[in-house]
Amino acid sequence: MARVVVSGEALVELRGALERMSSMVRAEEVPLDELGKSLAAIAIATRAAFVASRVSSVRMDAVVKALDLRSKKSELEAFVGAVPTRSG
Repeated sequence: MARVVVSGEALVELRGALERMSSMVRAEEVPLDELGKSLAAIAIATRAAFVASRVSSVRMDAVVKALDLRSKKSELEAFVGAVPTRSG
């Protein structure tokens, strides 16, 4: 299999997303909602790098969908085989 690399704008976006998360996690406290948004930004930038390199990745598509807050929780639970539990 040929080696596939990323460069250009896709790499710039990916580096930016990684640097923002790196900066965030250096703090004494990290808001989990912001951490989740940062992780989603990294996933989106990584997927864009795959697309820019003309490589398809169902796994990257799944990661982006899983981190998209518009994705239905029930669909994600079905995908991972999770059965919702109720406490109380």
